[in-house]
Amino acid sequence: MDVKMEVFLSVVQHGNFSRAAEELNMSQPAVSQQIKSLENELGVKLLDRNTKMVSPTRAGEIVHHYGQQISAFYGMMQRTLDDLRELITGSLIVGASYTFGEYILPHIMADFCRSHPEVRPTIHISNTENVAEMVNMNAIDIGVVEGEVDLPGISVCELMSDRMVIIASPQYFCKQAGKVDIQELSSVTWVLRERGSGTRTAADSLLKTAGIEPAFVMEFSSTQAIKESVAAGLGLSILSELTVQEEIQQHKICQIPLEQLQVDSMRKFYLLQREVGFEPKVVEAFREFLILAAGQPE
Repeated sequence: MDVKMEVFLSVVQHGNFSRAAEELNMSQPAVSQQIKSLENELGVKLLDRNTKMVSPTRAGEIVHHYGQQISAFYGMMQRTLDDLRELITGSLIVGASYTFGEYILPHIMADFCRSHPEVRPTIHISNTENVAEMVNMNAIDIGVVEGEVDLPGISVCELMSDRMVIIASPQYFCKQAGKVDIQELSSVTWVLRERGSGTRTAADSLLKTAGIEPAFVMEFSSTQAIKESVAAGLGLSILSELTVQEEIQQHKICQIPLEQLQVDSMRKFYLLQREVGFEPKVVEAFREFLILAAGQPE
């Protein structure tokens, strides 16, 4: 891919010239020169610069949108050439929603790379809506999300199951003596993920099924921030059992039993891919490895 475009995409991603220079192993003046050269070539200003960060202009947003697609197609071309040599090598771009991306995917990717050391993986972690959109735009090879997706041209495959749990601070749990009261649960503050997150969709569904109508909801885009908030006594939350095991073992938070609510707390992870006729060998190999790894018990 053209060096100027690669530099531009990196600057927009990081919002910073120095971090882009570090990623690309270039000097900061060289990065600035590449951006200036691209702006001269296209005849438009691409970036707004201030002392704190760099952001794309309207023209820059357009170039960034198409530049991402150019980068994706360039990667596909390179991997197609690798396939001619029967090699599992080259770039692999995987997107995942937060629960899977932060707690499961790193271990699977590490095992895969140990088996295929020539693979250069990139992982993007975002909420379900954003990951689905990245798959739709060909910006990533494979996506794993926590909610169902219905977009034309995208294949959806169930990957694994997950259990949602209600968590509280130890002080709250002791005060309630482990009992579940719908009216009490409706009156407290709930600390939940932002809308668009698969975890939020699952939490809303569980609350509705249980007949809990929260009086007040606080939204966080970070699972870790939610756990810390619950531990501090800010409110209750609903998160994946996978994400809270360590904190429960350390008695930082407690799990409120769901048996009394008589609700199904299971939700599923789904694997997303574009429906295309050709699949690079590295993507095919990782997809098969991922499905096998996700199906194995802990």
